[in-house]
Amino acid sequence: MPATFYPHWDWIYDVVDDLPGAHAADQESWGCVVLWIGERMFGMVCEDSRGRELLTLKLPPEDGEALRQQHGFIEPGWHLNKRHWTSLVLADGGGHRELITELLEDSYDCLLDTLPHWRQREVRLKR
Repeated sequence: MPATFYPHWDWIYDVVDDLPGAHAADQESWGCVVLWIGERMFGMVCEDSRGRELLTLKLPPEDGEALRQQHGFIEPGWHLNKRHWTSLVLADGGGHRELITELLEDSYDCLLDTLPHWRQREVRLKR
């Protein structure tokens, strides 16, 4: 089912749909669009308590820390483990589409690496 929350970020969902085994889907109870590989979440698009639209991604802790130091629109993951999750304030990161695409792919790879080897092979065969 295609994501209907935050439709103005369709280009993000298109990037996700191009990743083998990945998809974006509404998570009604959270009011978010969740990015999945199978049944495992690697990111989400949602609104924080201040009304900012965020893309939150699972990234290696050292990458998240470096990104936060380099970019003002990147901060610790909202409403998730701040060590493993990183949030991008989408309105402020609008001019960084290439970086956001790269981070989506990095987050996908980060989660894919945690899956059992048989599942990784299964997903990678779809590439």
